[in-house]
Amino acid sequence: SKLKIVSTLPSVMRKSRLQMNPAFARAHGLRAGENPTAELTTGAFRLETAIMDARKSGHLRLNNAGIGLPNEIFELSASLKVNLSMDNQQSAYQHTEDTLTIVDLSDNDLITGEFDERFTKFSRAQQLYFKRCQWNKMTVSLTSLESLKVLDLSGNQLTSFDMNLLPPSLHELNLSGNRLEVVNSSDDSVTIQLQVLDISHNKLKHLNDCHISCPDLRVFMCHHNYFSRLPTELLDTSMNQLESIDASYNMIADTLDLCRHKTLKTLNLGMNRMT
Repeated sequence: SKLKIVSTLPSVMRKSRLQMNPAFARAHGLRAGENPTAELTTGAFRLETAIMDARKSGHLRLNNAGIGLPNEIFELSASLKVNLSMDNQQSAYQHTEDTLTIVDLSDNDLITGEFDERFTKFSRAQQLYFKRCQWNKMTVSLTSLESLKVLDLSGNQLTSFDMNLLPPSLHELNLSGNRLEVVNSSDDSVTIQLQVLDISHNKLKHLNDCHISCPDLRVFMCHHNYFSRLPTELLDTSMNQLESIDASYNMIADTLDLCRHKTLKTLNLGMNRMT
């Protein structure tokens, strides 16, 4: 009969999958995975590709990339290669951090803590998206971003927000899905060109400390909060523009007087305490 050889190597000697050191992962803005080489290669390739695309298009898109905030995204002008042998018709314009128009870093749960001041380097940004990251504090003023039109901070962990941090040019602000208990304004004489304001799915009871003027506001969403009445002080500043209000799923019981809002088309007060 044939001799059958069976391996008796102990389990400790068998080849096992490598695990990425958590400290290494955090230091390099990566997720800890089963294959550190593949993880590092994928993260580095995604970052390099995004930077190359950003230099060409002016749009930096690193959403759902599993990264932190590497210095490279704030220093696009560093190591920028210019081919001096190419004439003006052949050479392509390359964007730097101060000429980007769109930045999207949404769905990166390794972005944690306080909003990073380095984002003010994107001085010509028109749209900033930081959806479903882990920001829990916002103290950085964005007033220097004079071209900013859209700011999306939805799905983070913010508990308070100062409207005076915003540039007057802003058209859309999304703060939904945070843990906001306070939305205020440290300066009472601020006018913002907001057209859409979404503060839904938070823990807000009022906007008594938010003394801003939004004469261009068309859409206001505050559903799924704890408001006992509509923030008429804010809404009255836009009575000639306001078209839609969604204040459903609150605790509103008072009678509303919105007769002066001639442009109002949609009012949702479902699931409140009105009788």
